[in-house]
Amino acid sequence: MPVGVSPEPRCVAAIAGNGSSVPLAVRGPDGEVITGHTVAHPFNKRPNWLMSARVFKSLLLQQLELAG
Repeated sequence: MPVGVSPEPRCVAAIAGNGSSVPLAVRGPDGEVITGHTVAHPFNKRPNWLMSARVFKSLLLQQLELAG
């Protein structure tokens, strides 16, 4: 690694990349999975025509890691 380059961006990207590969399951108060929930769609399918669900989750997780 070059001198003066921070390793944090790579760590954030690695954590977000691993987290984005896990599918989201929306559960009800009883703990049962709610299939077809509107919140789960952008996280498991395509949130829009420009990005995949994995890219969307990765960007979201990166922002949550950096901004809290």
